[in-house]
Amino acid sequence: MTDAGDGAFEPVLSYLGWWDCPRSGVALVGGEPYYFDCQFSEELDDYPGQFRLWPISGDDLAGELEAWQAWAAWRDQYDSGRRPGPFPGDRDVAIMERARRRRQRQPPPDARTAIPEWRLDRNRSFAGRIPADMVRWVFVD
Repeated sequence: MTDAGDGAFEPVLSYLGWWDCPRSGVALVGGEPYYFDCQFSEELDDYPGQFRLWPISGDDLAGELEAWQAWAAWRDQYDSGRRPGPFPGDRDVAIMERARRRRQRQPPPDARTAIPEWRLDRNRSFAGRIPADMVRWVFVD
C-alpha cells in the first residue's frame, strides 16, 4: 500500500456503516481493496478522525460486494418509491449475517492508521443508481 499524497481519490466499493460519512466498508487504496473501519469512541462521545485500514481477502471481498449489492438493490426500491419490506428481507438474511460476522473482526495488528479525505456523492439517492463516493487516505503511521 502506498501512502496518500499523490492526490489520487479512489472509489469506495461498499459500506454498511454510515455516520456523516462511511465508517466501515471497503475502498481501493493504491488500486487494491482494503477494509476501512472507524469505531465510535465512548471516551470522545463521537467518532475519531482516524480510521484503521487493512487488506481484504478475495473471498471476503466477494462477500462484502454481495452484501453491498443486496443493500443497494433494497435502497433502489425504497428510493424509487416502491416501498419494499424491511431490510434485509428473507432472501438476504444469510448474506447480511455473514457480512455482520466479518465486520465484527478486529483490525489485525499490522492495520494502518489513516485520516480520510472524502468526496461524497451529493446525490444520496439509490434510485436507479449507486452513489459514487471517493476517498483518499493520509497515513499517520
